[in-house]
Amino acid sequence: MKTVNDDSVTLQSLRESGNTTVSEELCSALREDFKDVAMRGRDHWHGYHDADSTRLNLWAGQDRDGRKWNKNMDGNKALPWDGASDMRIWLVDLLVKAKVAFAMEIIARSQVAVQPLTGQDVRRAGLVEVLHKWITKNLWRSRGRRQLKIAMNWMNTDGAAILYSFYDRQTVVSNEVVTDADIVEEYLMLISPDPEETEGEFAERLRATREAIAIQLRATDKEGRAEAVEILAARWPELSTARHRRMLRELQKEGATRVPLQLPVQEGPRPNALRVGEDIFFEPGVDDLQEAPGIYHVERLSRAQALIRAEKEDWADGFTKQLLGDGRLEAGKWGEFSVNTDDERGLSDPEGELDQKRVEVVTGLRKAVDEEGRMGVYRVVFHPSIKVAATEDELLEDSYGVYPMVAFAREVLSARFLDSRGIPEVAGPTQALAKWLRDMAMNVTSLMTVPPVKAPVNRPESQLLIAPNGVVRQRQKGDVEVMSGWKYPKEALDLAAAIQEDVMRLFGLSYDDAHRPVSEAMQQDEAKDLLAGMEDFYMLVLTQTLHHMDPALLEEIVGEPLDVTPRELNHRIGITLSFDPRHLNSEFVKSWLETMTTLILPNDPRNVVLRDELARIGTQMLDPSLASRLTRDTESAGEAEVKAEQDQIGAVLMGFEPELLEFSDGADFTTRFQILQQWMADNPQRVEALDEVTRERMARHYDNLEQMVEQMQNVQTGKTGVADETQTQPMEA
Repeated sequence: MKTVNDDSVTLQSLRESGNTTVSEELCSALREDFKDVAMRGRDHWHGYHDADSTRLNLWAGQDRDGRKWNKNMDGNKALPWDGASDMRIWLVDLLVKAKVAFAMEIIARSQVAVQPLTGQDVRRAGLVEVLHKWITKNLWRSRGRRQLKIAMNWMNTDGAAILYSFYDRQTVVSNEVVTDADIVEEYLMLISPDPEETEGEFAERLRATREAIAIQLRATDKEGRAEAVEILAARWPELSTARHRRMLRELQKEGATRVPLQLPVQEGPRPNALRVGEDIFFEPGVDDLQEAPGIYHVERLSRAQALIRAEKEDWADGFTKQLLGDGRLEAGKWGEFSVNTDDERGLSDPEGELDQKRVEVVTGLRKAVDEEGRMGVYRVVFHPSIKVAATEDELLEDSYGVYPMVAFAREVLSARFLDSRGIPEVAGPTQALAKWLRDMAMNVTSLMTVPPVKAPVNRPESQLLIAPNGVVRQRQKGDVEVMSGWKYPKEALDLAAAIQEDVMRLFGLSYDDAHRPVSEAMQQDEAKDLLAGMEDFYMLVLTQTLHHMDPALLEEIVGEPLDVTPRELNHRIGITLSFDPRHLNSEFVKSWLETMTTLILPNDPRNVVLRDELARIGTQMLDPSLASRLTRDTESAGEAEVKAEQDQIGAVLMGFEPELLEFSDGADFTTRFQILQQWMADNPQRVEALDEVTRERMARHYDNLEQMVEQMQNVQTGKTGVADETQTQPMEA
């Protein structure tokens, strides 16, 4: 167990089941551990701000015109001279943007497969896949893409990033206009019949109640108005008594009133990108984020944000008062921050006024066990300098013992998760060297274009103007001489280009023939690491959705009841993502398709290649967005096959010759054959009554499908080594 300050208080202490009030000892332990983690990782966290400076080309003394000036040097001189080149080289920024674009394209174009882990879960897997598509394509839309893009930026800039998910319900207030007649009818819906009451007696009681309520709503005496308020309270118990009285006044005056209703606008898991060392802190030496004893999510909130959080999470009044102040005795914690989160990107106001209007709030997550040894993830909201916590020690019931976040690292250098370098750290020295070489070339170009002039000391500068067709008169020979002898540094520019090309190859972004295999292997490895993390993240959000979402809403989304619990998800259904980065290369896709159609298919006499799958894969490689519109899903394709076979049976019965299929037609022969067998089993008398010609046609159709099924079984046996045990029954001619 991890101890705090070597005392008896532990972050993973024994606790009772459920939520409990946070003791002073636990709150103190959380605050001290948070400060300890932030302090011990200070050098590591600070390196991320250096990465920002490298990527965004930020340094002291800059001027917007890309030149050095003495006026910006705080009393020092600009070197090599006032007005010398001070170029910004965007190599690191280009690399980061290219990697982010690559990652976003991988995620967008990856093939998501929701696979059953047991034979009984095939249908459930299909429903979970529908739910996954609804979350990623509908619920998240622009927010999901933006948060993923932020995470990929931080992963490539810092070397690591975190994707965090929490289940959120967003509601808005809307006024519904109701009349007194509406209220009467809705109140009557709350009345149920007595067991000993006949239908007529119940109807009479409803009629009498309707008249009585209508009279009560119009009552003006004190006792009658009190009874009317009780009627409104029974219908809208969530509203205050003051609101009920106001509604009654409006009803009696205008015959209608406005009722404020909370309407859900969005519900589901929300992705959130967190920057390590700025938004999230943990033990720097952990090899797996899930093994961290404590994780701390730091937020800077405006007053409005803090008040909304306080209301939503039911913060303790004492904590909220100390955090935000009361305008009299408590000043609040505005602008007091315990960790270095200075904005090095130059995006905030220079005076820091924005920070002064925000307060710091820390959400501490830790894994702890209860008195019976059952482990869970617990959550406490606190402030580093406030002795009381904002919330109870809350068990995250939707986490199932897992932190609700997934870590992404750009590279793996050791067992430690944070031993991963960002692109600025790796390519920063090359960018600095390229800057020096280009500055040198620019300075030499300046000397060649406007060279310095050698002249007597007492010669006024106004007489030494150098310009096209300008004339400088000499008082005596050699009085004025233009200094020359500088050579354009082509070698320096060639060297700058060469070292930048080396960096491109280092990050797998070079596609020249000599380095193409290495680049493709590096990109494939990068894609696998990224998609492995996304698999974990998708499983996390699906678990949260199944835990929180109302079954009726789930059924509305997927089309039928989804009878899989969050606990069963990992044991019964798996998610895999796959993508080949070579599919981003249009030339590769074109060459692949040409090879398949001109070389492979003509040399496939037994039709081992599945034509329909080839068409689906080729369409997805060319354009995934069009593939979803041009190709059918498995269920729709199955329905089409059923209808096609039913139409074929009908055509034969009407006297038409059967359509004899070939294996290359890519039909679902097994489904069609099963439909034909089922029709024959369900209609034995009709089959027996067929005339000889029709029976021969039906037999040819039967034999054709049977042959195709056998050929399909041979193909599958060749692939898997296991024969399909599909039973067929011969048709007597």
